[in-house]
Formats: sequence, structure tokens, C-alpha cells
Amino acid sequence: MTNFEHSLRIPMMIAAPGIRGGVRSTALAMEMDIFPTIAELAGLAPVPACPAAVAASRKVDLCTEGSSLVPLLAEPAKGSWTQAAAFSQFPRPEHPDKKPDLTGDPQNKMGYSVRVDGYRYTEWVAFDRPSAKANWSIVFVRAAHDTPPAGAVYTSVLATFWKR
Repeated sequence: MTNFEHSLRIPMMIAAPGIRGGVRSTALAMEMDIFPTIAELAGLAPVPACPAAVAASRKVDLCTEGSSLVPLLAEPAKGSWTQAAAFSQFPRPEHPDKKPDLTGDPQNKMGYSVRVDGYRYTEWVAFDRPSAKANWSIVFVRAAHDTPPAGAVYTSVLATFWKR
């Protein structure tokens, strides 16, 4: 796993009764969308959204930050699907107890990426593993992949999403 395109842009294939097969979509989706999708396809009650506050979220037995892909499966040309961005994160060093950080930098890092149609922005920031919190004041790398349109505010989108 990484924050590079070959890991983030993975194919997702879903087959279910009543869903037309052999259709492709270019819509953005995330792995966290699979759970609410399967629940809906199985006829279960909708999985509730997780509370926005981390402390409140940790007190909930069952919730998701994903969205059911059933509307997208019904209309693969995006139809009513409104997910404008996909988010991911990946740590460095990947397994700090099993192998050394080969960069020579002992600092734990977390890479946070936001992906929109045609563009990806990633920041590698200091990360405190015991508290599971990013330190956004220590940024190791900022990387835009493909040139985003003028005035893009991906940095503030990332910071807002992960600072909660």
C-alpha cells in the first residue's frame, strides 16, 4: 500500500441481483463505501453515518464514513452520485517495530491524500502514533500530481478533513 496512483486507483467490481453487469464508471469511490453498499444490497437497515467528533465516534458501536454505491450501480454514468473527492492515508515507516526507517529520519510520518477527477494532492506530516494525531505544523512533503486548476485549495481540504 502507498499513496501513489497504482494503489489508490484500484478497480472495484460489484455483482448483485438486479444490478446490470459489464458497465464501467469513472466516478470516485473509496473502499469504505463497500460496507454500506453490501448492507444495502443485502436489504439491511442503512448503516448510520459516524459522528463528526472523534470522541463521539469512538462511543458508537456501528457507523460508517462511507456511502452506499447502490445509486452509482443503478446509474454508472454518475447519475445521483455526488462524491467529489476520495481520501486516503498511509504511514511511514510502515511497520516501525519490524524494520528501520530507511530515510534516516526517525520521525513517524503520515501521508494524507485527496483525489479529485484528474488530480491528487498529498502531504506527509509528522504523526504521533500513540495519540493517533497528525502534527500539521511539521510538513515533510507537499506534492500535487497533475497540475491542479489555479486557486485550488487542496491543502485546506486535507487539513479540515483530518484535523477533526
